[in-house]
Order: sequence, then C-alpha cells, then structure tokens
Amino acid sequence: MKKLKDRLVAAFLGEAIESEVKRRLPAASSSSVDETGWRKLTGNVHRDLLIIDKEREIEIAYYLFKTNPLARWIINISAAFICGEGFVIESKNKDVKKLLNDFWDHPLNDLTVNLPIHVRELSIFGELLFPKFVSQYTGKIVLGYIDPANIKTVVVDPENCKIVIGVITKGVNFQDGRRYKTVLKKDAEDFLSPSARAWRDNQNAECYYFRIGNLTNEERGQSDLFDIADWLDQYEQLLFDMSEKWSMLNVFVWDLLVEGADGNTLSEELKRFTKKSGSVYAHNEKVKLEASNPDLKTFDIEAGSRLIRNHILGAKSIPSFWYGGAQDSNLAVSQEMSAPAYKCFSERQRVIKSMIETILDDVIAEADNRGMLKGVAEDEKTYTLSAPELSGKDLSKFSTAIRDLVQSLVLAVTNEWVDKQTATQMFAFCMNMIGYEIDTDAVETALKEQDEKKGYEDYLKK
Repeated sequence: MKKLKDRLVAAFLGEAIESEVKRRLPAASSSSVDETGWRKLTGNVHRDLLIIDKEREIEIAYYLFKTNPLARWIINISAAFICGEGFVIESKNKDVKKLLNDFWDHPLNDLTVNLPIHVRELSIFGELLFPKFVSQYTGKIVLGYIDPANIKTVVVDPENCKIVIGVITKGVNFQDGRRYKTVLKKDAEDFLSPSARAWRDNQNAECYYFRIGNLTNEERGQSDLFDIADWLDQYEQLLFDMSEKWSMLNVFVWDLLVEGADGNTLSEELKRFTKKSGSVYAHNEKVKLEASNPDLKTFDIEAGSRLIRNHILGAKSIPSFWYGGAQDSNLAVSQEMSAPAYKCFSERQRVIKSMIETILDDVIAEADNRGMLKGVAEDEKTYTLSAPELSGKDLSKFSTAIRDLVQSLVLAVTNEWVDKQTATQMFAFCMNMIGYEIDTDAVETALKEQDEKKGYEDYLKK
C-alpha cells in the first residue's frame, strides 16, 4: 500500500515537489525568516515548532475545545473571568469617546459580543490575526479575522526579534499568500532596523497580530492546551472506559446448580426455568440458585480520575474544587487556593487590555490623520480602558481597614509624622485595592483651586 502511494505521489506531484524543493533550498540552508539573505542577529530561528507540528497543535487544540468538556471549561472559565462584565472606555473629550465607542459597537466589530470569542480563540490557538480595513475618507477601522492555521510565517525584525514587523499567510501550491505589516505600538517604528523598515515599506496591507505562550525568541504563539493535551485525552479516555465497565458491573446472571444432573436434565431445567422479578422458584436440596455479577478487580476509578484531573487543573493554576472537587475544601482553604488562579487571570487580563489599547490607539491615529479630530487638543486625544474585576471583594473587611487607616493618617498628619501629600497617596493606594482609582495629582490641584476660590469668596464678603 505504501509503495502504491509513493508511486502515485511521484507520478502526479513529482515535478511540483522537485521544483518547490529547489526553490526553497537556498532559504532552508540559511537562518531565513522570510527571504534568502535575511539572518537574525538575535537568537536562534529554530525555537518554534516545525510547521507541520504547529499545524497539528492548532488542529488538536481546536478538536479538544470542541469535544473535551474539561478543555472547553478551562478555556471558557478563563474568558469569563477576563471579560466578565466587559471593558469600559472613558475619555475626557466627548469626540474621542464617541469615536472609540463607534469603533467598539460597529456591526462588523461588535466587541461586546466578539471580544469574549476572540479571547477564547487566543487561548485555543495562541494567536490572533486581524486584517485592518480602513475607510478612505473617515478613517474608521473594521477588524477582519484570519485563522491562525493560515499563517505561514511571522516576520520579525532581523536585528531585534522582540519586534514583529509582519505576517505572511499561506497561498496555493506552497506559495506565499498575502503579506501584512503589523500595526506597531507608539514609537516602535523609530527603533526598526533598516532591513525591517525596507520590508515594511514594500507592504500595503496592515494587520493586528497578537500572541501568547511564547518566549521572546519564539515567533509563533502557543495554545493554552498545548502542555495538557495528552492528559486531557487520557482523562477523557479514563472516564469513557469507566462508563463502559460500569454497565458490565451492573449485569448479573442466574447461576443454577443441579446436583447429579446430566446434560439432558440440565437442558430441561433451563427450558423450565423462568425467573422474573418478584416471582417464586421452588426446588429441593439438590438444586441451588444464585445471582452472580462480575468482579473485575479494577483499581479505584475515582482516585485515578481525581489524580489526572488535579494534574491538569494544577498545570493551569486552577483549584480542584472549581471543577467538582468541593468535598476537599472549605471557605478558608478555598480563598487561599484561589489566589494563584486570580493571579494568572489578572496577568492574562493585562495582556488583553494591552491588545485592545494597541487597536484603540490606532483608531485615534487613523481618525486624526484624516482630520476627524480637528479642534481636539493633543492632551485630550487620550482615554482610559477599565478592565472588569476578577472577583468580588469582601467590602466589609476593606471598610474596616480603611476606617482604621483614616484615623491613623489623621493622627500621623496632626503629629507631623507624615505630610498631607503622603497621607493622600496612602489613602489612594488603599482605595485602589477595592477598585476605585484616585488621581492624587488631580486631587491636589482641585484642593488648591478650592482654597483659592474660598479665599476669594471670603474677601468679597468683607
């Protein structure tokens, strides 16, 4: 069969394969990231998985998300905590706020609905690729989407692998597809190498490219399910095997013993025997009837499944009682064991926030370049993006602590142990812990204006 397959491949694809190998050979013999002649000065290009392994990683992660309940739960619970009640955009300038809200709510973007989906996709595939579409006249931006499986190459600056300068998608017949230059963060273009700048100058299409799970010297992202894929499959297989054996454990047979009977007598007894639930079977001392079920002598399924499940959840810093293991915890233990999970979700939430800010900064820049923000001062072309709280806080404890802190600060300021500015900063720090940010500089300015206004009013009264 294998020889037949080899002959068919050679007959129909031989010339195409030979031609493609010759075309790629020069690039393969050098440390190329895009074209022959490029060589990264920072690091080893072989940190990434092979192309075929990366494609397999993507397909396995997608398959697990669709078919494995535990894998799907891990992805969904992460997205639920990160997105929660939603991100909130605020801006001092109403035109800037309207611009960003219009982008957010655009029917083709609809990030209220699509952001949680994109967060899941980022966790599943380890990458997000959004082609950028810009209105020629208004500068409004619409996000597209390209499946990470269609990414052929992620291009980095050959002199600084920290800067992703572009993405090349797959074409037909092993050829390159569309080439995109990535939208970079502010001021990043000032630090591009001449080679990277020249590559970007030859590309017209733009995209937003984000990745997670990679080290600095890895060009591609990595799925959150990559390191636990085998264990997820093993856990599912264990439960499936248990469900099959469970049906066998509940099966029983009637063991009919007739002493001294030959084959014909036993056959007659079997024909005569009918045992129904609740019925009576009469026999003498030479006949014995018992119900027998199989004793398969299997190991403790519950302990085995718990061991594998805890190994999977522990790898993702998720406590076991979040997924059906509440019998091993109490309130005090659960609060302590949940801390690592919240830290990991908080770290991922900051990554998502940075991604959104990269896009929103570009939305403002495109609108500004087309004169849509005329009359808006430069210092007002800003915004704040607030992320949802990861967990509900026990405000009763915080309120008691803040009350004690305020009393201590009043005493400290009165005795000149600290100045008012330091006391304000300490109070703002505690308020920030319950989710309310205080700009101490703005408070100081407002107090000065209030004192000046009060002094002016007192002067008029005189």
